[in-house]
Amino acid sequence: PIAPTRVLDTRAPSAPLRAGVPRAVDVRAPAGAVGVAATIAVIARDAAGFLTASPCGAPVPATSNLNFAAGDVVANAVLSGLGAGQLCLTSSVDVDALVDVTGHLSPAAPLSYYALFPQRLLDTRAATTPFTGRVAGGQVLPLAVQALPGMPASVGAVVANLTVTGADAPGYLTAYPCGAAAPEASSVNFPAAGTVAGLTVTAVGAGSLCLRSSVRAHLIVDLVGVWATAPAAMPDAGTMTVDAGTMTVDAGPMVRDVGTMTVDAGHGRDVG
Repeated sequence: PIAPTRVLDTRAPSAPLRAGVPRAVDVRAPAGAVGVAATIAVIARDAAGFLTASPCGAPVPATSNLNFAAGDVVANAVLSGLGAGQLCLTSSVDVDALVDVTGHLSPAAPLSYYALFPQRLLDTRAATTPFTGRVAGGQVLPLAVQALPGMPASVGAVVANLTVTGADAPGYLTAYPCGAAAPEASSVNFPAAGTVAGLTVTAVGAGSLCLRSSVRAHLIVDLVGVWATAPAAMPDAGTMTVDAGTMTVDAGPMVRDVGTMTVDAGHGRDVG
């Protein structure tokens, strides 16, 4: 993992992606890297379309990493192989794009991925959460990932779903390792008053992930996995025998509409 690093911004100088023409992007891959983890954002013009990320030198696949409407600003996490150390972007229409690299994949890299049972780390709409109320624009929220029960040793990065809702204005959310300055990067781009979610693969600093929203909004963070050097100690399987017949759950009442729980405390406060 690395701190989010912007490697492409076609707005400056103005050099948008042209429809159907692959653009090679130097993702600053170290020797031996075979893949990249990045957040790609699209700033659409007057036409809807889709963008595909793929290894340079290989045929462009008939798949999409981002889909967008005219005038949209959309971001998404991408894990892709590389061709000669480069990532190629191909758009179906003329569009501006930004690429923020958050890590590289290599057989010799020190971290391995550990999937976790999804757990909610933050929901600023709720009372039982590390921070309550909509966070202010520019406010930084640290989330102590390494300190969570059952974490593997030496967590270096997280895989998490970030949701923004109830924003005062259009803006963006940045996830980055605590201890570093907030980078010029976005993990999620969102409109005013809407609800937008996006996956992020982001390094942690001193075991903590930091979040910063550009405008006042509610934030929700669901952790789904970590990149770490060693797995957590597993419990004795003999103590976990469960009669599956007793575990039937009606999923209906568990569905959350994030738009119905808006709570405005006026400002974020740390109650942890």
